[in-house]
Amino acid sequence: MDKKAQVQIDPETYRLHLNLIFQQVALSRFIKAADILDAMSRGDTIGPILDPTLWINAHAAMDVQREIVEAYRIFQRRIDEITLEHTAWNNTSKP
Repeated sequence: MDKKAQVQIDPETYRLHLNLIFQQVALSRFIKAADILDAMSRGDTIGPILDPTLWINAHAAMDVQREIVEAYRIFQRRIDEITLEHTAWNNTSKP
């Protein structure tokens, strides 16, 4: 990679962004993405029966929302995996 293609980030911005990432990780513990996906599935099941017009009008937006929540759930799972791996490694590396 040539030097012109390298991205430079100043230390202040680096710390700020890293702090924001770790804040998001901490917040992700409180967001119930799996529950949101379950509620969306239930809405898709009963929505057309309870209020077909509303369901039809809202369905397209729900597809986008579902994709975002699914991506967030993948993020949460990966954070859980990393945390578990790190915890397991720390527990086995101690005398």
